[in-house]
Amino acid sequence: MEGTQQPAAPVLGALELDLHVPDVAVAVTYLSAQLSRAGWIEDSTAFADAVMLREQHGSTALPIGVALPHARLGNLSRIALAYAHCPEGLDWGGTRVDLIFLVAVPKIQATAYLALVQQLTKTLRSDKHLQELKSLGDGGACRAWLQRHLNLVLA
Repeated sequence: MEGTQQPAAPVLGALELDLHVPDVAVAVTYLSAQLSRAGWIEDSTAFADAVMLREQHGSTALPIGVALPHARLGNLSRIALAYAHCPEGLDWGGTRVDLIFLVAVPKIQATAYLALVQQLTKTLRSDKHLQELKSLGDGGACRAWLQRHLNLVLA
């Protein structure tokens, strides 16, 4: 259709394979700052606050040990996410989480965000895939895995 553009593929804006934080707020603040340093979001504090406000409405933790915290931003051109592995786990609203996908979503790309969440949950429901991802200790291998299985663009 002329004039209709597909949103750009989600970008992996930050990666942390050995995150040690005491709680959800610190994890969100840290990963938001990483996305900001990489140039994907402008105001990491405002974004982290929006994510935490969203968490108050309902935890984004899944029973498989994965959290999908997110917030919408008006000044974002594409979905950007930060991935973190917390080896010792983190209490995320009553669910033990060791993988975090923090997602910055353009306000006009809710459908693209839902497609990303669907792809994430479909992929990570496989115990094989979940264990593969958790076992990756090398940034390059992890980026390649995320690109291959989740169709992320690497920054």
